Amino acid sequence: MTRLHIELIENEASTKLISKVLEMFRDRPRTNESVYKLIDSKSKHTGKPIISVETDSNEIIDFLQNNHSGGRILTNEEYEAHTSLSKGDKGSDVLSLKRNLYEKGYYHYNPDFLSYDLRDIKITFDEDTELAVKDFQRANGLPVTGIANEETREKLTES
Repeated sequence: MTRLHIELIENEASTKLISKVLEMFRDRPRTNESVYKLIDSKSKHTGKPIISVETDSNEIIDFLQNNHSGGRILTNEEYEAHTSLSKGDKGSDVLSLKRNLYEKGYYHYNPDFLSYDLRDIKITFDEDTELAVKDFQRANGLPVTGIANEETREKLTES
């Protein structure tokens, strides 16, 4: 199975690409020959939408190459850089990460109870967040990096 990460170029062609991906997988049974998974995220660097597709089919690659559509395939390294959260990052994804870490007992205070004047702390991936991520990774057999990559975030949201 191959996982493709496609950064969408927001134009009419990207709308066609999304429609094509959904069309390819809409009615397919989940069998060993046609396993797929769609993941939506956004690049923290460019803000552009990213879709990830796991498939045994080359249809999407062929579609991208033949139609010069509204997206480009990212390498795994580019995808990690675009979607991982690390020290210094800010935003709603960081707040969500802090909430999850707090709920699992790895972060020492509930970010939702911070007053508005501490909003910057609430949404910033700081040293405390990095330590909480490392503790979570260590406890769950993940590589201890302090970076909240896709694997760490997926494990964190599991029940």
